[in-house]
Amino acid sequence: MRSKRALITEGSEVVRKALGDHVFDAFIKNKKIEWDLYRAQVTDYELKKYLPVL
Repeated sequence: MRSKRALITEGSEVVRKALGDHVFDAFIKNKKIEWDLYRAQVTDYELKKYLPVL
């Protein structure tokens, strides 16, 4: 699931026009990678809260 902000930006003709197709496509690609890496992180809070339950 992508964030709402990413979906809005990805569909934005204003941003595409401002950046140009090449930069816009690279920007969106990099943001998707960044989001996937972010989602894969496990925080200290999650480890402390949920690891003992396992």
